[in-house]
Amino acid sequence: MAVPKAQSWRLRVRFRMWRKGRPFWGAILMMLAGLLILWGPASLLQLAMLPGNSIWAGLLVGALLFVMGLIQLLAPSYALITGAIGIVLSLISLIVALGGLGIGMLLGIIGGSLGVAWRPVVRPSSLSDYLRPPAPMEGRRNGIDFNLFYQKTKDRSKTLWNNLVAKIRTFQTREKS
Repeated sequence: MAVPKAQSWRLRVRFRMWRKGRPFWGAILMMLAGLLILWGPASLLQLAMLPGNSIWAGLLVGALLFVMGLIQLLAPSYALITGAIGIVLSLISLIVALGGLGIGMLLGIIGGSLGVAWRPVVRPSSLSDYLRPPAPMEGRRNGIDFNLFYQKTKDRSKTLWNNLVAKIRTFQTREKS
């Protein structure tokens, strides 16, 4: 069944807005890393009951990394925590599951870092908030008079500019004579 063009456009826009409201690529990389880390121990699952093996630890780390990526994708307010846990699990995966052939560990570290670094986009509540110019810095903050500082730097830059123009003019008059 073909989707009408207008409806597919709306779906794409809705998905794009949903994606931009969360650490999408960090979560996808963490889930991919979890699957890669799960792949090694899952292929050795028939040996899981032998004493002294760490296949269960590899399965646990891979599954937890996948779950952290899923939580990061579906509940972006926990991105900082899930990203940090994902980085730790990726580093642990090097010991218990050879890091998903190393690639899983790297993807997990990158995805976790993207989750830790992600900050939600603050959107204006109305069009008038969006179009309003930023408020000027007023008064003192932490004992610093920003208006005075701004005025002094403005006067200094004017003075420097005027001195530069005067030197250029005197240099030009010297060349002419």
